[in-house]
Amino acid sequence: MRPRASTLQPMLIAAFALLSATAHAAPSIDPLCGTRLTAGQTLTLTRDIDCTYYAGNADQAAISVIGNGVTIDGTKPGGGVWKIIAPDAPRAISSTGFNNLTIKNVDVSGWCGGYGIYIDGGTAVMLDTVIASQRDNAVYAKNTSGLTVMNFTADGSRTNGLFIDGATTGALPTLQNLTITNGETALRVNNVTGPWTIGPSALTSTAGNQTGIDFTNGSVVNVTVQGTSAASRLTVFGQNYGINAYALTNKNLTFTNLDVSGYGGGTSIVGSGIYLDGDGHTLTDVKADGRQYGVWARGATTTSLKNLTVRRLSVEGAAIEGLRVDDMTLSTTAGSLSSLTIDTLKVTNSRKALVLNTFTGIAGAPFVINPSVLADYSGSLAAIHLSGVVKNVTVTGAAGNLWVLKTIQNAVTADGGGTNAGLRFEHLDVSGFGAGTNVGYYGIYVSGAGVVVDNVTANGRYYGAYFIDNA
Repeated sequence: MRPRASTLQPMLIAAFALLSATAHAAPSIDPLCGTRLTAGQTLTLTRDIDCTYYAGNADQAAISVIGNGVTIDGTKPGGGVWKIIAPDAPRAISSTGFNNLTIKNVDVSGWCGGYGIYIDGGTAVMLDTVIASQRDNAVYAKNTSGLTVMNFTADGSRTNGLFIDGATTGALPTLQNLTITNGETALRVNNVTGPWTIGPSALTSTAGNQTGIDFTNGSVVNVTVQGTSAASRLTVFGQNYGINAYALTNKNLTFTNLDVSGYGGGTSIVGSGIYLDGDGHTLTDVKADGRQYGVWARGATTTSLKNLTVRRLSVEGAAIEGLRVDDMTLSTTAGSLSSLTIDTLKVTNSRKALVLNTFTGIAGAPFVINPSVLADYSGSLAAIHLSGVVKNVTVTGAAGNLWVLKTIQNAVTADGGGTNAGLRFEHLDVSGFGAGTNVGYYGIYVSGAGVVVDNVTANGRYYGAYFIDNA
C-alpha cells in the first residue's frame, strides 16, 4: 500500500534536512588541537592531526610550547612524517621564549597562509626534517640563539621560506640541506651580526623563487655566502634577485664561489644576480649570467656605498649591464675612507659591460679602468659607460700597447651633460669593425670639463671622438 501524501511529505523533508546537515557539517577537530606543551613534555604523533577550521589557542597556534625542554616528534613508522594540518590557525606550532626545543619529522604545511613554525626567542632550538609548504612564512625565528634548521623543505611560501630575524654572535644559526622552492623569498636574514657563513651544505635548492637570499631589512654584518670553489659554485636562484642585499646598514658581506644567474633568454632576462648597498663588501668568483644586471651595487646616498671589492665576476648575456656601480664617492679621508677595487671583470655578449654612474674618484689619484679591470667584454655592444656626473676617472691602456676596445656600439661614453670633470682617456684603440653598415657609433663620446684624450686610435666609427657640452 502506498503511503498517503500527507505522510510522505514530512518524511522527505526530514530526510533532506538530515542529508543537508551532514553535507555542511565541519569535520571533527582532533582533540590534540590546542595542546600547550609544558616543560619537559614530549608530543609523539601517531596520526595526522587535523586542525582544519581550528582558529588557534591562546598562543594563536594549533600546538604551542610553554616550557623548556619540549620535543615534538612526528616520525612515522616505516618512514615519512605525520602532519599537523592547521591551515586556519595563524601558527601551526608556536614557541615564545623557551629553550631546548626539538621539532622533528613533521609536516606543518597549509593553504591559508600564516606560519608553519613560529619561534620568538629561546636557545638551542632544533628543527630537523620539517616540511612547511604553502604558508606565508614557512618558518620564522626571531632572536633565537643556537638555532639549527636541517633537512627543511618549503614550497610555495607567499612571503618567506625561512626567516631568521635576529641572532646572537657566538650562537648563530646552523643551516643544512634547505630546499625552499617556488615562493617569494627562500631565505630572509635580518639583524644578524657574524662572523657567520652560509656554506655550500646550507642551500640545496632555491629554484623558482622570486628572491634567493634577502638581506634588506635591518643590518646584516660580517656574513659570508660561499660555495666550495670556482669550479663548484653554490647556486642561489631568484628570478628577480639571486641575492638582494640592498640596505645601507649592511657591512662586510662576502660572496664567494656563487652562481646567481637567472633564467636567461628573451623576456626571461630579469633582475639582478646581486643587488647591494653598504660598506666593506667583497665579491669573488661570482657568476651572474642571464640577468638585466649581473651585479648592481647602488648607494642609497653618495656615501653609503663604500669599500667595495669585485674580483673575477663573470657575466654572460646581461640585458642591460654586467657590473653597475651607482652613487659612490671614493675618499682617503680618515673617518670616511672609501675605495673601489675591480679585478678581472668579464662581461660578454651583453648590452654594456661596465657602468659607473654618479661616481667620484679621488682628485690627483683617479680611479683607473684598464685591461686588468675589464678583462673581457667580447660580444658586448658597449664596453665602458660613465653616466650621470662622473669625476676623476682614467681609462687607459699602456703607452706602447694600446688597449683595444672594439665594440658594435660605443666603446667608451661619459655623457654627464658638461658636469663631468677630471676624465682621462689614453693609450686606447676604440676602432669599430670597419666600413659600411659595420661602422658603429662612437669610439669615445664625452662631456665635461678638463677632459683629456691622448694617444687614442678610433677608426671605422661614425664618430671617432665626440665632445659635447664641454666647458
